[in-house]
Amino acid sequence: MNLKEHIKKILNEEISSKVRRRFSSHELENEFSESFDEAYLLTKKRKVLSSHFLNELIDTTISMMMDGLHYKLYSTLPEDEHWYDNIYSDLKRHYKNKIIQKYNEKKGFRHLR
Repeated sequence: MNLKEHIKKILNEEISSKVRRRFSSHELENEFSESFDEAYLLTKKRKVLSSHFLNELIDTTISMMMDGLHYKLYSTLPEDEHWYDNIYSDLKRHYKNKIIQKYNEKKGFRHLR
């Protein structure tokens, strides 16, 4: 199985069908990457205590992802459906370990996962 197929398989297992139907795995990965980079800089600027930095980084990254994905979700889902919290939770569950890994890499802890 090549990397692209592996990414698709993982995304299909963990992210809700509401998201998968509206965004390709490539779009999601791009949104994640951009959101992580922006969230990391913003969290550093806010001078968050080191003991809270990682949790703030995770929440900020997912919030920024939701901002990037929001319009397509909002404009294509039924008005009476309360989807935001469920999709936020799905994205957080899916990307949390990846955020931790990227944070560790930025801090020079490449061997930690």
